[in-house]
Amino acid sequence: MSPINFGAILLTALVFVHNTASAVEFQECSKFSNTDKHKYTQCIGYSFREATQAGNHQKAIQWLKTNRNETKYTYSELLASLMCGNEVDAGSKPFRGNRQEIMRLTDDLVKLGASFDAMPMSYLVTPLFCITNRKDSVILNHALTRINATSKDLNASLYEGIDPSYVPLFRAVMNNDLASAKVLIKHGSATDFSIMENETALKKALELRHIAIANWLLDIGASVHKHDDQAGCTGKSALDYALEIPSNVQGRDQIIARIKQLMTKPSAFKNKCTALGY
Repeated sequence: MSPINFGAILLTALVFVHNTASAVEFQECSKFSNTDKHKYTQCIGYSFREATQAGNHQKAIQWLKTNRNETKYTYSELLASLMCGNEVDAGSKPFRGNRQEIMRLTDDLVKLGASFDAMPMSYLVTPLFCITNRKDSVILNHALTRINATSKDLNASLYEGIDPSYVPLFRAVMNNDLASAKVLIKHGSATDFSIMENETALKKALELRHIAIANWLLDIGASVHKHDDQAGCTGKSALDYALEIPSNVQGRDQIIARIKQLMTKPSAFKNKCTALGY
């Protein structure tokens, strides 16, 4: 029997125990530490996930204080379970408990080598994406400050692919989470970053009818000139998305007028399209 399959059986058994009796404690895992490292890792992963999702962060903090000999990959897995919970998009198990404890636990994991850029096999997204998706700007700001996040960290699709919905600023826009969007911009997210056919955060906000975030993006200089094609010179523009907003949505007419006015201003991108013959 392979270690991976054995670990899966163990995890299933632990879930069964959890659902029918008491929680699996960290000390119960120690009996595996010298006999089956994979089994031990599976056990502590389950115990950590169980404690953090129940909001019992002090238990996890205490365990980390007395166990500092795991691999960096193990600590990255634990960070992912803290940030991502069970479901990446639905977020069925969001942050619970005291904010200070969550931030302390985050600090401890990072000190032990956990990476916000790692992509654990069980999630296919990074903890950095998950913390953006949690809609808690205070914890997000703490984490980005703690890891000295750069524009390189934030201007990317934090997923196995190039899906723009996994770009941190795009996700904040999709969540209608203006506070987190402001944090991301402060730490280096580019207002007009795009990875596919010039799809920008502004156009996503307009498409989703998130008028307040769209106006804020215009306030900080988001371009209204990029179109949806590869060159950015033809196809749908921000104005086209704004015009598709139903007339009964508050603020629609005002943002349409604002975009039209901005489109009359000089733009290096507009000049580039003219030079290309568009």
